[in-house]
This record gives sequence, C-alpha cells and structure tokens, in this order.
Amino acid sequence: MMRMKDTEEDSSLTHLSVVNDTEEDSSLTHLSVVNDTEEDSSLSHLSVVNDTEEDSSLTHLSVVNDTEEDSSLTHLSVVNDMPSSKHGL
Repeated sequence: MMRMKDTEEDSSLTHLSVVNDTEEDSSLTHLSVVNDTEEDSSLSHLSVVNDTEEDSSLTHLSVVNDTEEDSSLTHLSVVNDMPSSKHGL
C-alpha cells in the first residue's frame, strides 16, 4: 500500500491501519507514506497490528518527507509482527 503526495488541505489521511494480516498469501510487504506535506493533510496515526503468519510479514514500513509543522506523524506502531522464518519489521 502506498500513499504518495497527500498535499491538498481537504485530502488528509489521518489514520492508516493494517489489522490482522494473518493468512499466508495475504502478505503486506510494503507500507509507505511519501510527501505528506500540507498543514492539514497530516497523517497522525500509522499502525500495523498482528502481522503474524510466516509469509505475511511486513518487511518495509516507511514515512518519507513528513515536513510541515502540523503534518507530523504522531503515532507509529507495529504490534506482534512475529513471522517464524522471515525477518519482520
């Protein structure tokens, strides 16, 4: 999942979540937020919860250029990323 250039005042993404990505073939491998730059387009919560299966590991999670004073990423969490044979996040 990728979110790029969320720049308009009213197009704000405030919460981005992945919850219970648990099946072998439902893997989320990349989660990115890029250039969240406008004052009111802040991403305030980004979370991944219970990514637990061997092949459903989240391997890349990135937030790039969150640059404005009020567009700060205030919450970033990964909970219970427990793949058994892959390196998780």
